[in-house]
Amino acid sequence: MKRIVSVSLGSSQRDYRFTTTILGQHIEVQRVGTNGDVNHASELIRSFDGQVDAIALGGLTPVFRIGKARYPHRQALRIANQARRTPVVDGGVLKGTLERWAIKRAADTIPGLFRYRRVLVTSGIERYQLAQALTQYECDLRFGDPLLQLRLARLPVPQNLDQLELYAATVLPFAALLPYKFLHPVAYGSEEPHPTAEALF
Repeated sequence: MKRIVSVSLGSSQRDYRFTTTILGQHIEVQRVGTNGDVNHASELIRSFDGQVDAIALGGLTPVFRIGKARYPHRQALRIANQARRTPVVDGGVLKGTLERWAIKRAADTIPGLFRYRRVLVTSGIERYQLAQALTQYECDLRFGDPLLQLRLARLPVPQNLDQLELYAATVLPFAALLPYKFLHPVAYGSEEPHPTAEALF
């Protein structure tokens, strides 16, 4: 049986373990949340290294892919690099593929679903492929990145891909040097609503 473990910076209250069968192969999938404890996440990856078939990263993006640019995050890469034998993956390629497919499928199923509708993407830097897919359907986009990540309440939210890419080019080179919680507060267990985001929603 293959074993896959997801090490997440999120809450341990959402941990699970199940066994499934895919293409005739039995697979055990386990999630382990660390409540935002980076050191614990690193320790877990080291302990699972060589003991499981794959290690997934939950709530953690080692490299942000925005347009043609790539922004590696120092702390996230350091966590991912704790494994030496077992592959460590963040699901970025699969996520991007499925999100594009899901948007197209929804638009094909319900014509006009997105056209001229206001759509909030809470994190454009983490869901860039989703944002790209949405732009094909003439929707009124908003990206919550400045508010939901860095709590920059006075910074206007990006409203198209060009503005999102400008935001990323301005913020990510510096934010990539900060602890990951500044880009993804939810990953650190900060799951309560934040006052600065209320107006946006």
